[in-house]
Amino acid sequence: MINLKDVTFKYPSLEDGSYEGQACILKGINLKAEAGDFVVIAGEVGCGKSTLLRLLSDSLKPNGLAEGVIEVNGRTSLIMQNAVHQIVADKVWHEIVIGMENMAVSQEDMNLRLSEIASYLGIADILERDVTSLSGGQLRLVNLAAGLVTYPQILLLDEPLASLDPISADRFMNIIRKLNKETGITIIMTSHALDNLMDDVTKIVVLKNGESVFDGSAEDICECKDSYVEGLLPVSVLVYRALMEKGIKCDGFGMKEVASKYLELTGKSDGENKNDDKTPASTDAPLIKAENIYYRYDNTRDILKGLSLSVNEGEIVAIAGGNGSGKSTLVRILAGIYKPKGGKIKKDKNLSIAYLPQNVESVLLYDSVEEYLDDVPRAIKDTFIYDFTEYEKSHPYDLSGGQKEMLALLFIMQTDAKLIILDEPAKGMDTGTRDRIIDYLKGLSQIGKTIIFVSHDTELIARLSDKVVTIVNGEASVTDTKKYLLNNMFYTTPSRLISKGSKKEGVIFEELQEAIRNA
Repeated sequence: MINLKDVTFKYPSLEDGSYEGQACILKGINLKAEAGDFVVIAGEVGCGKSTLLRLLSDSLKPNGLAEGVIEVNGRTSLIMQNAVHQIVADKVWHEIVIGMENMAVSQEDMNLRLSEIASYLGIADILERDVTSLSGGQLRLVNLAAGLVTYPQILLLDEPLASLDPISADRFMNIIRKLNKETGITIIMTSHALDNLMDDVTKIVVLKNGESVFDGSAEDICECKDSYVEGLLPVSVLVYRALMEKGIKCDGFGMKEVASKYLELTGKSDGENKNDDKTPASTDAPLIKAENIYYRYDNTRDILKGLSLSVNEGEIVAIAGGNGSGKSTLVRILAGIYKPKGGKIKKDKNLSIAYLPQNVESVLLYDSVEEYLDDVPRAIKDTFIYDFTEYEKSHPYDLSGGQKEMLALLFIMQTDAKLIILDEPAKGMDTGTRDRIIDYLKGLSQIGKTIIFVSHDTELIARLSDKVVTIVNGEASVTDTKKYLLNNMFYTTPSRLISKGSKKEGVIFEELQEAIRNA
């Protein structure tokens, strides 16, 4: 169904449109997929995942020079990483049927397909809604519905779980699994991580600097000793390998199997975890304080209802909650972009604030990466976590999602603001890049910067934040990070799920690794 042989790809020069001297984004890629396969393409930021996926698309191929054999037999539908990019209509129902209109599907068939897909995905009750009123999870389902009504044989998914909370992500993946198993649709999906995918995939392809460095099954990748590939492995596999090194044989590398063996090795806990007494530190003079905040969008219910929050100087605070709970609304109010309908924001009038929105392309307005680099002081560029020199002549929109995120982050750093507010700062990033961002932001905190970030990534929350602000029903609950993750049943890290009920509970892999070694 899909056959790629010795495929290379270059984007054109911004200056003259030529390809001479342009770096190869893809280099000698070979890939085969049969009908009904579930293939995951993984790799670090900028390795070529999205470009490769778009080369398989019928209608959204990248503008550039492709060489080699590219054979795709079957209709494709591409779901892009940024859900907003594919929205072209105002109403949900119209967004879903536009593809069928372009295919000249009859009105009767359009109505039947719309009804079927809306019921299948559980979105029949939002068909008359404006797309601008949808949460991230709902918008992702609308993207999927618009792709499925064209009856594709191949579904291309570019980081589909980015910006989804864990529960929404699980629901979305359950739909994808069902589509693959029950209808035989071939799934080709890019992902920066392999968590919750190992039991479903027929093949994993790992890219590094545009080259394929691994092509095999989930079982094969568990045994791979390449350090780059190891950095992409899910926590369950890392624990599986740690247990095997200890001489503990596991029946498999899934969460259930490794959790059972971990509990057997470390012993069952005789009570609740010991973090219940931890509460976030407080101060009489917070850097910024929200008091009794109310906010609603036009003709809608209140999304924030009497929310109060204090953030102290030097803290790193995570804002968590389900899709549509009001997280982005809150940080926009804190950044001064929105004015609350009720309540007050208290801060020093001279407090400098840098804000990075969830859609980073809204701040990427120049035509080349070089223009951004010219604006940033050398001292900031030299200490940043990513070197953009190779991409100076590239248009920002030709960068990967993770690269765009980091370019926008670098750009706002030039303000040298005291308060840094980031909305989903590490979405779609591999573990290595995410960890570099964590180290960078922790370094800023150590020199007196205060950081507030929105995230659905529980691993990022566990490794970066001091406390977590959860928004539920428009109100805020503030909790110590470790207590928050240990007490949650669903919205927590894989390490916590594996170690739950053990005498050696942990929220990151290193804690479980130490427990295994010392057992």
